[in-house]
Amino acid sequence: MINLGLIDGNDYHRRTVEPTIVNDGSFKLLFSVNDFKLPRNDREIPQIILLDVVLPSGNGLEFLHKLRQRYPDAKVIIYSAINDPHITRLAFHRGVDGFLLKGSDFMYVKYSLKMALDGGKPISPGLSNHILESGKVKLSVKELYPSLTTKELSIVTYIRAGVPTKVLSYMLNVSYNTVNFHMKNIYRKLHINSKTELLLLIGNTGAN
Repeated sequence: MINLGLIDGNDYHRRTVEPTIVNDGSFKLLFSVNDFKLPRNDREIPQIILLDVVLPSGNGLEFLHKLRQRYPDAKVIIYSAINDPHITRLAFHRGVDGFLLKGSDFMYVKYSLKMALDGGKPISPGLSNHILESGKVKLSVKELYPSLTTKELSIVTYIRAGVPTKVLSYMLNVSYNTVNFHMKNIYRKLHINSKTELLLLIGNTGAN
């Protein structure tokens, strides 16, 4: 039996798919939530997490690094209704283990989850051309983090290049307090709490 976690921002869809998962007999549903609200204590660890892109508190992809920190061995598969080339490419650049469209036949979903555990990267047939078209093109920081302002994007780019925070105030011609203000906004938007987390996040994106 496969330990499964479900994070689905659409309550109607989540409640519809829950009994299908449970009644199948191949999966043990450890948690099912409509936002990034993980259990305080884990009696069992999920082997696979189905993650929606659209959540009440933001883009599900921005929580991916926190899932990796909490469950480093779990396979994280996007489970979304969004059929958009940019989102598909962004998800794989962020390091997801697969991308399945909601509404897919459950037998296909079941097969895909087992494939992921065997090391594959399942993707719904209608999305495969998104990856083929993208090749190995790297995404810019702006594409990876569309919620950031121009000033915040500049700061993230400099931080990624190793520029100290104090030097940033001189380079951007703003006060040190202003830089800290922008940094706090960046942390809030990316759902992180420190510069260390920021470096871990942006250091593994492949951004230009």
